[in-house]
Amino acid sequence: MKNKNLLTAAEMEIMEILWQNGHPMSSNDILKSGKIEGWSSGYLHNVLRSMLKKEAIRVNGMVQNNTQYARMFEPNLTKEEYAARMAMSVGIDEKSIAHVAVAMARETGSDELIDALEKIIEKLK
Repeated sequence: MKNKNLLTAAEMEIMEILWQNGHPMSSNDILKSGKIEGWSSGYLHNVLRSMLKKEAIRVNGMVQNNTQYARMFEPNLTKEEYAARMAMSVGIDEKSIAHVAVAMARETGSDELIDALEKIIEKLK
């Protein structure tokens, strides 16, 4: 079953650019970032339109470029929120979240991660 809210590979490329950049970007900025090669502006606009529909990105202002105006885009969710969305799409539910956290802690083998999780749990109590 395909989840309509999951992003395609092309959409993920755009999300990575926006996450790494840290501030709103126009489609022209995205094309000039050098991180996507061979994309036409028309293709990029189609990808952005799809991402807007999925609410992965949002418009945050306008910028004037010569005599035209362009929308500025920013992520509407963090990497962590998207990872949670992906996990939920494969059946990770409330009952298994703790098991996933344990599996991730084991996978990293990081004492710092375990300490951070313990602090989060204490805050939630």
